[in-house]
Amino acid sequence: MEYSMVESRCDHEYQLLLRYIDQYGDELETRNHRVKSAIDYQQIVFTETPLVTVRKTAWKKAIREMEWFLSGDPKCPEELLDWWDGQLNETGRYVCGYGQQLRSYYSAGRFDQIEFLLKGLKEHTESRRLVVTPWNPLDMSRITEINRNNNTPTVCHGVVIQCSVRGGKLHMTHYQRSADVLLGVPHNWCQYFSL
Repeated sequence: MEYSMVESRCDHEYQLLLRYIDQYGDELETRNHRVKSAIDYQQIVFTETPLVTVRKTAWKKAIREMEWFLSGDPKCPEELLDWWDGQLNETGRYVCGYGQQLRSYYSAGRFDQIEFLLKGLKEHTESRRLVVTPWNPLDMSRITEINRNNNTPTVCHGVVIQCSVRGGKLHMTHYQRSADVLLGVPHNWCQYFSL
C-alpha cells in the first residue's frame, strides 16, 4: 500500500512538471532542435524512491548506469551500449565523463569526490562541504576533443550534489543543469535517489 502511494506522488509531481513546461516553458534553440525549457521550476523533494509509472521507466538500467558512473571506469558496460550509442569513442569509452569527474577529478591532482563524500558522511555528518560535482568546466568545454568523438555531447547534467546527515537520516540535494524531461528525468530521479 505504501509503495503505491509513493508511485502516485511521484507520478503526480512528474505530471505537474510536464504541464508547467508545456504552459510556461521558454522555447530555446539547442544544438539538436527547438525545445521548451523551465529553468525556474520549484524544487521537488522525495523521501521515498521516486519511481514514475505513468510512462515506462527503465529503473534497473538507470541504476546500472549510475553504478557505472560511480565505478570510474570509462568503458561503457555492454548492457548500456544502446543508451550511449554514438556518444562513445572508437574503443567504447566515455573519456572524461561522469565516472572520471566523480572518481578522478583533476585540478591540482587526482581527487576522488565519492571517497571524500563517503568519508565525510561518516566522520563529519554536520559538514556543509559534502558536495560533489561531475561538472568540470575545462573538461566539459573540450569533451568532444577529449573523447575523440564529435558526437559526444557536453553531458554531465548533474552539476551539484550536496549531502548531509540530519536526525540520523541522509539528506541529498541535487541540482541539474539540464535534463530531457520526457526521456531522462524519471531515470535521473531513480539514479540519484539510489546513491
